[in-house]
Amino acid sequence: MKYFVLFAALCTYVLGATLQEHHQVVMEQIINAGAECAEKLGATPEDVDKLMKEQIPDNKAGLCVVACVNKKFGLQNDDGTVNKGSTLVNIEKVKDIDEDMYKKMSSVWSTCNENTGNDSDECNTGINLLKCMKEEGGKLGLTKESMGF
Repeated sequence: MKYFVLFAALCTYVLGATLQEHHQVVMEQIINAGAECAEKLGATPEDVDKLMKEQIPDNKAGLCVVACVNKKFGLQNDDGTVNKGSTLVNIEKVKDIDEDMYKKMSSVWSTCNENTGNDSDECNTGINLLKCMKEEGGKLGLTKESMGF
């Protein structure tokens, strides 16, 4: 579920006054959403473990957990396509906590929102969006500690 933190950070209201508090709130929401999705889709504990270890699951149910969580946070539409209309309204409080982090997160989302194509399989779209965000975040120096992935 660590992969999902960046997604949630882009779509979650920040309740804490620090990035650490923000991270804790986001992780709770991610874990809850991921657990709901895994149960709904029939993903195995091994699938979830792979996601936690930043690995791609080997089966359809595991792959689809990512798209399911993305949908819960508005990053993918109900039809599985990338939500090109999604904005960063929900992370405005990050700007008040750490403007540099906000700018980086905004840049990552803008780049991936524009450049991630829609696959005929929504689960692949979710994985591709995830890979883009991880790669783009790395280019900007976003660490596991700051982003949770």
